[in-house]
Amino acid sequence: MNQLGNNNNIAETPARSDSFRNIGNMVAEQDTEGGLSASWVQHWTNEHKDLKHALAHHAATHLIDYGAVIQVGSGTTLNYFMEQVVELQKVNNTPLDLMILTTNLQVMGIGRDAKKDPQHKGIFDTMQIILTGGALQLSLHSLVGQYAAEAVRTDVVHPKLVFFGAAGLTFEGGRLGVSYQFEDELTTQVSYATRPTLHRILLCDQTKLGSKVAWKAAGITAESMLTQAQKCTIISTLPDESDVDHKKVLHEVEEFEKLLERLKQEKEFNEKDFSLRLVNSDGEVKLERSLAEIRGRSAGYSVAKASATRHIKPA
Repeated sequence: MNQLGNNNNIAETPARSDSFRNIGNMVAEQDTEGGLSASWVQHWTNEHKDLKHALAHHAATHLIDYGAVIQVGSGTTLNYFMEQVVELQKVNNTPLDLMILTTNLQVMGIGRDAKKDPQHKGIFDTMQIILTGGALQLSLHSLVGQYAAEAVRTDVVHPKLVFFGAAGLTFEGGRLGVSYQFEDELTTQVSYATRPTLHRILLCDQTKLGSKVAWKAAGITAESMLTQAQKCTIISTLPDESDVDHKKVLHEVEEFEKLLERLKQEKEFNEKDFSLRLVNSDGEVKLERSLAEIRGRSAGYSVAKASATRHIKPA
């Protein structure tokens, strides 16, 4: 692994704004400077920007604590997330002293540039960025392959939060289905989805819900995601009622509820939580379904039924 870099709580969080750097331009600049061709990243960076901003803003402002050890996977949404993590510290002029493990060269580049920024000298001095080894996947601008997959699962560092993405995500028939564009990224993505952590977070916007792309990640299921985590959260965006994706997303919510009903029957997950959270364009939570909520409903029904039974007088 290569490492880049070497107390206080954040008083406020920045509103989502236009202060994001243009990541698409950053990718283009790195392609020119490094002679690389991150074509996939470059194309999708410029698609659905508002949706990715919303997810990035919500994740950075609601999930990141001071001194957290986090792991960040590949994909354009994760690049926006890293940008917002940096922006959060700049706006508040307060370091978070994070340790970030990643296979994503864009995430590393964003962190590097933050450290070199003379206008915010000192804020990022103690931010650690650890880049795992692996084979270079030019289109994703990330490291992939078996070596990368093993490094993601390292037991040398213990991440509190693991963030990863998906190119396609479905809950058809109450079963989680995750897919990706490139075959050689599958082993690394499975490692992000299953490695030990406290909280695992999958970020993907509404355009990916209900869709299947090239390669199914057979090793990623709701059970495999939750087995080595205390909590799993899938965060996506909720379209307006007039949006073409609205009906599709609500259908996926219904299918997700079937998944929760199935997980509720598994005793090994009794003390764990699995949730689907949908946010609006400002990163505000508008809809959430969770395993804890399903259990609460069942417990409430059981108590009400028992109470009613006690009050039934024999004939």
